[in-house]
Amino acid sequence: MLSTTPSLGVEFNVTVPDGTMSCYVVGKFNNWSPQAAVRMKLITKNHFYINLPTVSEDSKKEGYKYISGRDWIYVETKSDGTDISNRTVHENMDEVVKWRSKGSHPNVKYDTITCTPIAGIQSRILEILLPHDYENNQTKHYPVMYVHNIKQFYYNGGRDGDAKDNFYSSKSWDVARTVDSLQVQGIETGIIVNIYANINDLSPWNNDEYMGSGSGNDYMDLFLNQIIPYIENNYRVSNEVHKTSIAGADMGGLFALYVALKNQHKFGRVGLFSPSLWFNKENLTEYINLWQKTNDDFKCYFHVGDREGADFQETIYDIYKSLEGKGFFSR
Repeated sequence: MLSTTPSLGVEFNVTVPDGTMSCYVVGKFNNWSPQAAVRMKLITKNHFYINLPTVSEDSKKEGYKYISGRDWIYVETKSDGTDISNRTVHENMDEVVKWRSKGSHPNVKYDTITCTPIAGIQSRILEILLPHDYENNQTKHYPVMYVHNIKQFYYNGGRDGDAKDNFYSSKSWDVARTVDSLQVQGIETGIIVNIYANINDLSPWNNDEYMGSGSGNDYMDLFLNQIIPYIENNYRVSNEVHKTSIAGADMGGLFALYVALKNQHKFGRVGLFSPSLWFNKENLTEYINLWQKTNDDFKCYFHVGDREGADFQETIYDIYKSLEGKGFFSR
């Protein structure tokens, strides 16, 4: 329940399932941030309460939800485990009937498929993050993003040795929690397919300083003709170009750009996150000159952190200018 009086401000009262150790409230008033969620006071068994005198009427009307921990993994759900709508003002005490499952993210599926071997590697593990409403919306087809990553470390500012790379973990890329936060605000995120590979897979051209590189064309063929068809045959993904994206970080960013330029009829979006474009800079520059923007709706997104070195950032800028010169950033 959410009520207001001139002296008491905004009050939240809620009953929760047995065994609930803590309860938090999150909403527009804290930008839907679970990390900033307000911890409520346990009044009696299964009853939590908090008073928030600074919450505005406008924020209150935007809605709120309860979570049992500072992560969207622990958000309240309906009794069947599906999402509930954002709460608004009610006359009676609120009731949480169920929390979302704890532990590994409930919407991440792990599929292993057998593909044409490249350098002896035949099995490919696909980590697939499904939207919250996927199981209960059987007629809907969702936007899809294919993300290519190399097994490295992305925690504590990217210092190697801190934690194993986990695309969906809150201790690494934090994608699952970010997606949860967007979905709870009503923003559609679609299906995300994360695919780990290695330098050999993700490098379109050989680099003499790195043994075992340069099989990017073979991996592109595998990706386009084996991995994507598997996803399209087993999950409800949209086949519309503007709803099909490819992205990557590190070497995966190099690969994503290489594939996207050649397949603008398939991918309408490409996202590059600290991409290792330096690995094949000269080859990539020549490759960009072969292409024009053939899809007017094609969009390219670059993201580079300020901890990257000067040479790294200079390469990113040079490639950006090459793409701009070929019309890929034209409005």
